[in-house]
Amino acid sequence: MVCSLKDESLFEIFIDQLGKLRKRGVLDSSVHIANKGRMEIYVKPMFYNYARGKLQITGDENLMKFVNSNFKKDSFGSWSAVTGIYGTKKYVAAVKDEVKVAMKNVAKVKFINDVLLNFMKWLPFESINTVEYAIRPLYEITKGKPSNVSLHTVHWPLGHKPLDTDLDPEKCNCGQLYYLPILPAKGGMAKMVVDEINRSFSFGNFIPYITLNMVTRDTLEGVVNLAFDRRNTQQDARARECVDKLTDKLIREGIYPCRVDIDSMNKVVDRDNSYWQLVSALKKTFDPNGIIAPGRYNF
Repeated sequence: MVCSLKDESLFEIFIDQLGKLRKRGVLDSSVHIANKGRMEIYVKPMFYNYARGKLQITGDENLMKFVNSNFKKDSFGSWSAVTGIYGTKKYVAAVKDEVKVAMKNVAKVKFINDVLLNFMKWLPFESINTVEYAIRPLYEITKGKPSNVSLHTVHWPLGHKPLDTDLDPEKCNCGQLYYLPILPAKGGMAKMVVDEINRSFSFGNFIPYITLNMVTRDTLEGVVNLAFDRRNTQQDARARECVDKLTDKLIREGIYPCRVDIDSMNKVVDRDNSYWQLVSALKKTFDPNGIIAPGRYNF
């Protein structure tokens, strides 16, 4: 299932409606809600790959013209929610009806299955074939089939194109920092957090690539990545400052990260907090030589 938000002003309603579907058990699986930037860095490399590998289009200018035209043509919403629906035919049909009612006048809903994808692949229209090529790996992930295509999302923001790039980020100049907030699955709270992310990234001259994962019936796990060229020391420092200030700002609003990198341990680990004192005592008991994950989630 893919739901594309029709209007950015409906974002709060969009999140609330998805939350209600999760709380009522209509949607049993995690719902992955991505902003347009996130969709762009996933879809565009796939379009580029298809145009050069399958359609034999040559020249970067021609390839990018094809990519941008097809991305615009498919009308990706400002936010897109993706999840899997599993069960008997009757059960799936009932869930689809519930989703259509909940998303009426809010989002455009598409239901994808093997039959539809195979039909799209068979049709003699290159724009439809391109979309099928791009979304099939996402669809296969909902069926438990892993894929490495998401690695393109690390490279694309820095201008690295598919087929001529080693996907191992360690072998290139890809810098990545992540901000990973955990927050209630409520539209108003999600909007506050997203607005602050957008403000902070804009101030640092970075683009926020955001996914909100509705991992439980009442919780959103944010995954926000900041891409930068790690050869550029000024950009590197600006990226670190951007994420640090954003983390501090939202902690003051009661929004804490569920995970942090090793340079940000001081933002969550507090020596004066009884919880972290207990963690430290347990760590000393079970790992007296400090072998396991040194410097992480401990003091």
